[in-house]
Amino acid sequence: MPTHTFTHTTVTSVPVDAAWFALQDPATWGAIGGVDEVYGARHADDGTLTGYRFRASAGGRTYEGIARTTLAEPHRMMVVEVDTPELDGTITVTLEAANPHTEIGVELTVSSKGMLATLFFPVVAGAIGSGFPRSVDDFAARLEA
Repeated sequence: MPTHTFTHTTVTSVPVDAAWFALQDPATWGAIGGVDEVYGARHADDGTLTGYRFRASAGGRTYEGIARTTLAEPHRMMVVEVDTPELDGTITVTLEAANPHTEIGVELTVSSKGMLATLFFPVVAGAIGSGFPRSVDDFAARLEA
């Protein structure tokens, strides 16, 4: 099945601790990869985001899915796996102190599931790729809010 990876790095004016705290808010994740709505969030006892449900648009279609945090290294990295009926994905966010700012790296890997998704994958990947740098910049801006 086809797979594509998108990466973008940006900076935010908030310190790493504040950026990490914002990553635990499911609404923060809404800016990545065309996510329209985030709901049904779950958190661990320590406040770490463990998962959420979402609706995303790409290539003229709406996808409903589930996201699960698979790795959380406080103040450093968070990895979220995404599952929809037609696409799988992994979002990796890294935080690095770059005083007085925080550098944020985001990597999104998506792959199609099934023959129909494979046929439309170039359109979906194109839609994600064309807006990915802006969505990561919007993601960083949400950390400052």
